Amino acid sequence: MIYKKYWPWVSIFLLLIILAFIFIWPAASRPLSIVVMILGLGMVVALTIQRHLQAYHKGGIDKKELARKIVMDLLGLLLAMVAAILVGGRFGRLVSQSAWEAGWPEWTVIAAGILTGFAAGFAAGWLVRFLWGVFFKPKRVKTAQAGEG
Repeated sequence: MIYKKYWPWVSIFLLLIILAFIFIWPAASRPLSIVVMILGLGMVVALTIQRHLQAYHKGGIDKKELARKIVMDLLGLLLAMVAAILVGGRFGRLVSQSAWEAGWPEWTVIAAGILTGFAAGFAAGWLVRFLWGVFFKPKRVKTAQAGEG
């Protein structure tokens, strides 16, 4: 699928446009961010559903398992995104405020807030996704191999 191949590059390009708009036209960065977030979330949901549909069409899972897998993956994604948004936003704001009060130049305040928010959001999202996988993914049971006694 062509969109699977080029979607990461399109996402990075749109993210760079948002970062540029912060400095060039700050009022447009929020609506543009919302559009990019909706596009990105829509693509992740579509790819998640498509991945499970492929397994369903190959006969690997039944309808009940298909629905369960889609719902569990999308709930995990939602929790990871909420954690990333809340933690990243909070830490980014804290660092930006501290840098501003310390008298840093404006561009360094913005850069520090963005980088800290990104790092904290990534860490929070990764941790939630990891814990979701540990607690809610089905355990694989080893079956006896032919010839084992």
